[in-house]
Formats: sequence, C-alpha cells, structure tokens
Amino acid sequence: MSRPVGYPGALMVTVAGVPQAPLDSYTTPATTTLRFSSAPANGVGISVRYLDKEAQSGAAAAEEWANKTSGPVTGATEYSAKYYAQSIAGNAATATQQSAAAAASASASATSASQSATSATASANSATQSQSYMNQAQGYAAAAGGSSVAPQVFTGNGSATDFVLSTAASSVHKLIVTVNYVVQDSLDAYVLVNSGATLRFTSAPAASARIVVRYI
Repeated sequence: MSRPVGYPGALMVTVAGVPQAPLDSYTTPATTTLRFSSAPANGVGISVRYLDKEAQSGAAAAEEWANKTSGPVTGATEYSAKYYAQSIAGNAATATQQSAAAAASASASATSASQSATSATASANSATQSQSYMNQAQGYAAAAGGSSVAPQVFTGNGSATDFVLSTAASSVHKLIVTVNYVVQDSLDAYVLVNSGATLRFTSAPAASARIVVRYI
C-alpha cells in the first residue's frame, strides 16, 4: 500500500464492490501490506480506502474506526475503539482501587510519620492516574459515537445524477455510498457539488435502484 496503517480497521476494502470484514477477510501483517485470508478471483476489482486520520497507527487508528461501526464489541468488532475505551475504563477502576488502598494504608500507618507520608504520596499519585485514565476513557467513549447524521435513502429513476443531501459533506471521503447494496468508489463513481450539499454520480443510477448515503 502507498501509506502505512497500524491496524486493519483503518481501511475499508471492497472486492467486486462488496465490503470485506477486517481481521476475518484481511489483515495488515506489515504496515504497508494487505493480506487476504482467501485470494480474490482473477480480474476482480479491489478497492482500498483509507478512513479518517489514516496516518495514525495502532490504537489511535482503531479508535477512529469505531466511528464506522456499531453494535456490541464481540468477535471481529473487538478491534474497535469501544474495546479500547473499555480497557481504559478498566485501568481507571484499577487506579481508583489503588488510590483507596493507598489511603487506607496511610490511615493504618498513622503511628509512623514516615510511612504515612509515603502512603499519602502514593495515594495522590494513584488519584491523579485514575483521573487521567477516566478522562481518556470518556474521550474514547465519545469518539466511538460516530456521526449523528442519519443515513439518507434515494431511489434512482435511470436519468437523475444529482441528489440533494440533508447535510452538506466536507469531502467524498466523509461518505459511504451504496447503490443496490454495492459500495461505490469515491474516486470515480461520484463527486460533491454545491459546496458539498449535492451528491452527483458520474453515471445515473438505474431506475428503481436503492441509493443509501451514510455519513462517517
């Protein structure tokens, strides 16, 4: 690949227009290598899209991918930022317990001024760490919420190429567009006009075609 990525969730990969599941269908064993679990058929088109902030790596890329998914964190979706938010929240709970234990130790060792001062310092450090973890967890959980703009559904008539969006998009890369459930390539299938308020296809979708526009 032309750009390195730190996690398969930082990519959207389609084979013959069909989205592939990260981890299940493909992995990134090296930062610039895409490896399929099964070889695509000869002559089939493969599209690779870098999702938001693709230059990030590791957990940061996974956190951003949480904006593109939904549902419980199980199975293949455990790569999402929701998983990282839960991990951070767990660390925050552990730090809180450490803080409480240090405070109890300080109380129990009141007979020793030196031990009391040491425990009080440990308690303060643990409390600071706990707050830091909690702030991170809250930030990651908020990031996992994704776009608040509802998807739009249109129906093609065989001639119309322009479709007015309810909310203007800043870039074609901020949209996932499907026609009859097939993901469209943002590099050549459509563009944005009228300051991002209108989606324009390079070729008119067929009559009765189901067109879905999702904001990411």
